[in-house]
Amino acid sequence: MNSELKEKLIQLAFNRSLPFCYNCYHECPSGQCESCGSDDLMRLVHGVGCEYGTEWVIQHIFETELTPVDLEESFEESIRQCYPETTQVGWMEFDTVTLMKENDPVSWRCAVSDFESNEESDGIIVSFDGGGCAKLQELSGPVVSIAYKLSWEREYLDLKELARLRWIEHWKIERLADYFAVSPTAVKERLRNLKKRPIDIGIPISSKVIRGS
Repeated sequence: MNSELKEKLIQLAFNRSLPFCYNCYHECPSGQCESCGSDDLMRLVHGVGCEYGTEWVIQHIFETELTPVDLEESFEESIRQCYPETTQVGWMEFDTVTLMKENDPVSWRCAVSDFESNEESDGIIVSFDGGGCAKLQELSGPVVSIAYKLSWEREYLDLKELARLRWIEHWKIERLADYFAVSPTAVKERLRNLKKRPIDIGIPISSKVIRGS
């Protein structure tokens, strides 16, 4: 989680909670207990709990107000955008993503973790347990991470122009990123959303062209 986002979330947690003196067991809106004079106060969220720090408040906000992201599905969609749908090996033809997963599952998990880190760096998601291949040392199954899409203060692209340049002019992801002054990951995220809801594009592009890009 980058420092700027972390500061905003901490401020949000302070706005959504109240200072609370556990020894005297009452709220302290001034930031100092009027009974004992202590400023070593917990944070109280009515109906949720009372604890030191703000991380638990932030997590509560995320769990109740945002929807967890299926990172595996998002990563798979991004891979399908970058590579052909099928791969030929000798005289046989395989689904490219399935071939990757089954041929080298460790590499696939590392790539999912890298994808999570990139998405978080670009401010598209936020996660509480981070990413990275180090987690694989103690895992025998797929990497699982709780991540949430962020919907505030994101830079929105001109989706109509993005779709036209990608699917009519056939611009590469890197060129689109330079043109819109955003990261390649941000471009891929918008394209994924447009593939799910092509009606949002507002220009005549066949679904066959979209799926094949």
